[in-house]
Amino acid sequence: MLIGKLIGANMPVKVKGKAIKGGLTWYLLEFSANDYPKVVSVPKNADGDVRALYKSHRAWAVESAVATYVDYNVFMAQLRAFEMIHRKLSLKQRITLLRQMAHPSSLPFDAVIGTSGGSVYEETRPKVYEMYQLVRDAKAFLTPRGELVDIYHFIVGMDVYQQGRMGRERVKVIRLGESDPSATWAGDIGAGAADALLHKDKDYEDNHPGMREADRILHYYQTRAPSQDLLGDLDAWGVAERVDHNATGDTISSIIESVYGRGNATKMGAPQLRRSALENFLTRHGLTMSGSSLVSVANLEVLKYYINDFGRVWIYRAQMNKGIWSRSVWFGSSYDKPALAAMSEKMAALYLRWLDEQCRLNGLLPSVAPAARR
Repeated sequence: MLIGKLIGANMPVKVKGKAIKGGLTWYLLEFSANDYPKVVSVPKNADGDVRALYKSHRAWAVESAVATYVDYNVFMAQLRAFEMIHRKLSLKQRITLLRQMAHPSSLPFDAVIGTSGGSVYEETRPKVYEMYQLVRDAKAFLTPRGELVDIYHFIVGMDVYQQGRMGRERVKVIRLGESDPSATWAGDIGAGAADALLHKDKDYEDNHPGMREADRILHYYQTRAPSQDLLGDLDAWGVAERVDHNATGDTISSIIESVYGRGNATKMGAPQLRRSALENFLTRHGLTMSGSSLVSVANLEVLKYYINDFGRVWIYRAQMNKGIWSRSVWFGSSYDKPALAAMSEKMAALYLRWLDEQCRLNGLLPSVAPAARR
């Protein structure tokens, strides 16, 4: 029985249990704040009033409706156990296996990255309700420094940034562009551009009549590319050379600790490695600082190019789902391709400001943007 529907912003919850039903994973959630009457509605009562869910209320939610994160120490313990089981594999092989385990085989990561297909993917792993499973029940963790980081994005980044895995031009008939932005940041932000153009989140838009266009675009950007995902994409650039070295005896767990620190440590490693990750990222994409800012028309055009490149893929997928006529619209002149380019530019502007902020937080730019100084 459906008892609630999210009509506002995302909200914090606590996971109190797990069950497998109908092949899907369900989580028992406990609401932990007091503002739910504003954002959660349940079917109307006899008087026609919309009821609300309050603090301490518990309800089951299907896995697709919940973005969970796991305790850092719990994740690291699970990761070490995984690496012990697969200790005969090289570092690169373990990274690829872990990445494949975390996503369904229908996602074209193997083709984009250039890896061979595997035998274990998300849908082939047995679901276990007695315990929380590595990179299945939670793809993010809270670091010792208090940051929420999507470790799945970090793992994908490690896999794709290995030397010799760039320039995957085509998968079947779709041009995907270069492998690293397509598989990481540009893939997600390009999906946001496509979603915004296609008005994919009808419920959100219906429940926010009259909202500004800038707010609508921000919703789709944050839905597809929240900061925790982008941090995972970025941080992997700080360890790309170490992964490519593929040293015997090196482990994924020790690499992650070099970035985020050990269990109870604070301010250990992350600032230095994130700074070098930013430097590597900027160099790879040809982004330059103009004076005391990263924000420039030239940098915007670079990011727009990558985002638009992958946004095309998401538009194409949406058209494919509508049948042959829609496919011909995409390849023909009827589809408004300039609209996707314009939306990609707006998404690129949001990402460029995020990168500029990261440069300031990590000492590559002055801590205060020029326009804000007095």
